Amino acid sequence: MKRIDDTYNRAGLKKLLQEEGSVDDSDLLELWDSLEGHTETAETDSDREDEILATLLEHAKRTQDNRPPLRLVASPVFRYGMVAAIAFIAVAAWFFLVPVTQTSAPGSTLALVLPDGSNVALNSGSSISYNRFFTGGRDVELQGEGYFDVLPGSKQFTVATFNARVQVLGTTFNVRSWETSIDPGTEVTLLSGKVQLIGESNGESVTMQPGDQVVVAEGNALTARQVDDSGVAVWRDGNLFYSDELLGVVLEDVQRRFGVGIQLSVPEIAMRRINVSFHSPADAEVIVRTICGAYSLNYRKVASGFEIFESD
Repeated sequence: MKRIDDTYNRAGLKKLLQEEGSVDDSDLLELWDSLEGHTETAETDSDREDEILATLLEHAKRTQDNRPPLRLVASPVFRYGMVAAIAFIAVAAWFFLVPVTQTSAPGSTLALVLPDGSNVALNSGSSISYNRFFTGGRDVELQGEGYFDVLPGSKQFTVATFNARVQVLGTTFNVRSWETSIDPGTEVTLLSGKVQLIGESNGESVTMQPGDQVVVAEGNALTARQVDDSGVAVWRDGNLFYSDELLGVVLEDVQRRFGVGIQLSVPEIAMRRINVSFHSPADAEVIVRTICGAYSLNYRKVASGFEIFESD
């Protein structure tokens, strides 16, 4: 025999049965009625009592299991904190992953120290892009002309242009690469150390030694020659030096250097080859006047700069 806890009562059972919207179960209430009225000292048939209590407890368990799951509602402070955290992660990812681009304005050169301590000088109108921390490798992209002094390191240093790649460990070299030039291509001149130059489209490569100058021309044909490197990268000091160069290429440099336009009345003039040098020219007209005087050409000033034409 077992005693009935008088803390149970009809009102409590009814509340349990109606909790969470369940309906009044008259059968269960009748079961309770068969127990209600007993005092702490009253005794009932043990088997009957156990059966009734088991039925009531099973119903209570089903009622509990059918309750909707607990919903967690974030407070405004929590939501704002999450938004701020996501924004911080996005900004950090942008800061670490988005490349840095540096550009030298027309009429000036730009000296830079790269993340690994290597130095690069950009000629007028040139630009270079790289990861601000060299995450993943010492890789840069060059548009225009740059002079590189690369520090030795465990990771390979790579300069990519529109049609070639220069791979080094530690060396000094000049890269000239103008995709929109009258003579498009990538020209690499090695001053010290050793580099490997690779054409992008066909994978042809050459290992360069100091004094080598290799050009990756349109179509990725590689041509190599030995040059006097004393005239290479003199633009860093404001000078200009050209040996057996197309007049059109020289005039492109002048336009970038001084930010002026130069028109040719006869396009074929651009294909003439010339040898010329200038020591810190004061302005574009000094160069135009000198070239025209040396190669039987004339020029006149126009709104955008200068027009060059053949002498009568």
